[in-house]
Amino acid sequence: MYFLHGGSHFFVDCVANHAHDHHFTSSAWKEMLLVLDRLGLTLGENIKKLVVWSDGGLKTKENLYTFLLIATSRKISVSVNYLGPYHGHSEV
Repeated sequence: MYFLHGGSHFFVDCVANHAHDHHFTSSAWKEMLLVLDRLGLTLGENIKKLVVWSDGGLKTKENLYTFLLIATSRKISVSVNYLGPYHGHSEV
């Protein structure tokens, strides 16, 4: 994940131990919250808005619920955006 803070930017990678389903995404985001807290970039205190871009892999009710929980528990605005798949076909 890419972050811009105070004129500097950095990447943070998280690895989840669960299978690649909504549990994978949920555990990765829980780990990310811990990393941000340790860096002093606590969502809701230092970070007021989270914008997530995905290729559609996060588009499940469980993942959207995870983002809802993050938004409500941290009192921040969360925007989840999806890029349409291309797969070499017409964009239409």
